[in-house]
Amino acid sequence: MRWIAVRIAALLVRMLARTRFQRLNTALFTLSIRGLGMLNYRNLEESGEAYFLKKVLPCYYGSGTAARAVVLDVGANVGNYSRTILKIAPGARVYCFEPHPANVSRLESALGSSVTVVPVAVGSAPGTLELFDYEGTTGSSHASLHKEVFEQILQRPHHSQCVPVTTIDEFVEQRGIDAIALLKVDVEGHEYEVLKGAARVIRERKVDLVQFEFNEMNVITRVFLADFFALLPGFAFYRLLPTGWLPITERPIENVFAFQNIVAVRVAASVYRVFATRHDERWSGSIRVSEAGDGEVRTRIR
Repeated sequence: MRWIAVRIAALLVRMLARTRFQRLNTALFTLSIRGLGMLNYRNLEESGEAYFLKKVLPCYYGSGTAARAVVLDVGANVGNYSRTILKIAPGARVYCFEPHPANVSRLESALGSSVTVVPVAVGSAPGTLELFDYEGTTGSSHASLHKEVFEQILQRPHHSQCVPVTTIDEFVEQRGIDAIALLKVDVEGHEYEVLKGAARVIRERKVDLVQFEFNEMNVITRVFLADFFALLPGFAFYRLLPTGWLPITERPIENVFAFQNIVAVRVAASVYRVFATRHDERWSGSIRVSEAGDGEVRTRIR
């Protein structure tokens, strides 16, 4: 069967790899990557985040479960993600990290005492950083700790303000948190730094699920999917679809710098059973779990 696929592919190349088909090929490419979970950004349903939350939150906050683990919403903006969490799991303990003062006020007004608002940015080290946003706006969803996002990608006038920065490791230690159901990170290019600042809680296996955004801002920061795989040994990786997910690997071909939500699930966590289905095997052959010399469980999807 493989030789038939090779012959068909060669035929399609001869037919379609022509200058006059550029617009058609571009349209097909866009449709294809959207089918693979990219550029689906209009709302939480289209991005797959709502479906993902509906599937995993009952593992922690359903009937008969002890709601000990917390959710950390890093880059909460005005609270749409956390609001969805609370609709599905009203008893969830949610911490919303948001550095922009205007958005902090919006979060507190919208969600009140149902969440804990933490008015700081999150990174790899505590301190202060500049937060950049569109000139004349107060708390856009594109606010970033990287000015190149505005200078090179968005190419729009911008201003900045200094904001305090904490790390996940520091925050977890201060609050005495011993279990994190979900660490969600949407910080416009700073995702890798946030996870670097969570190295201890990841190493101590306190985090079950990590959801982060991967997009064109990773071109600015020079961070690839392989870098996230290295930070999260013992995790299996998936790209969200509107009503599901696809397993992915650290292979270079996976690095499409377009909006997508990636989920990493710790294989030793009980929630992994939600992901470990025959569907995964059809797409990736098998998920191999091995133990390195340091005792850490490592996974690779072949």
